[in-house]
Amino acid sequence: SNDVLQHREITIEKSPEVMKQVEQLLFERSKETPIAPTLLQDYIECPLRFYLRRIRKLRMEEDVTNEIDPREFGLIVHQTLQHLYEPYLEKQLTKETVLELKTKKLRSQIDKEFEVVVGLISFTGKNEYQRYIIENTLQRLLDKDAEDAPIVFKGLELKLNKETFQLELIVKGKPVYLGGIIDRLDEIDQEGAALTRIIDYKTGKVKIQSPTIRYKPVDPITYVNNYFTNPEYKAGLQSYFYALIYQRKHPEKAVTAGIYALKESGKGVNYVGDKPQPITPQLFDLFEERLHQLLEEILDSSRPFCQTGDTDICSYCEFKAICGR
Repeated sequence: SNDVLQHREITIEKSPEVMKQVEQLLFERSKETPIAPTLLQDYIECPLRFYLRRIRKLRMEEDVTNEIDPREFGLIVHQTLQHLYEPYLEKQLTKETVLELKTKKLRSQIDKEFEVVVGLISFTGKNEYQRYIIENTLQRLLDKDAEDAPIVFKGLELKLNKETFQLELIVKGKPVYLGGIIDRLDEIDQEGAALTRIIDYKTGKVKIQSPTIRYKPVDPITYVNNYFTNPEYKAGLQSYFYALIYQRKHPEKAVTAGIYALKESGKGVNYVGDKPQPITPQLFDLFEERLHQLLEEILDSSRPFCQTGDTDICSYCEFKAICGR
């Protein structure tokens, strides 16, 4: 039947030529631009897509519309929070100040970012609605920040690279550099001790893996492994990734990580460990080890780049026409 023709099984063998490109990406390019978690998430979701997107650098055409897309939505939110909080870097931000920012500064800041990102001075009905959603989302987020206050902001849209700090892992005898951008790095008071939080803002749905099942702790090796095998947990993978880089640079600090799911900003920070407590040394070590394994697998010439087994991922893949899925 012609179904067989449409669903093509595609595997890309790692020929010497392909291996050269993979090594170029991981070893050479990471010296200039460290490997960010999205690159690893691409591989975990679908090795073939990783190959097409990262190695071949294929880009499929996207529809151009006048509406705000999720990327622009995310950008407006990120920029608004960055510019709202920037004047308070390294200062203690009190509950009162957060609530004052919410009532006095938030709306005009959103309008400014809208203008920059979308190039709009006047709001059409569609964009008016979008602006309302963003304002509502950020009001709830600031309410939660007020509850967590006092907060000391240490970094906003903080780039992790050779100028600041990054993580060097030796894979197959050569260094691979890991970095990226931390949306927000702050410190709160946790029962009298400073707790550093690495926070990501996420526009889409976020699923956090619980470290317990029916009140029993999940075996840590299984727990960490799930992040590297189940794409559903990609937001948490990113949280641990940045937390590890920060912790290796500041081993004396108590570090936790979490996600502000913007669709549910009223719920506050979604911590990777269920609650705001420091990530244990054991988990950091296991995570680093598993990261190392993943990089080795990408560099393993006997493991071809094959299609994902999870066809749900295909439904929003830019390359589905190539596979016919």
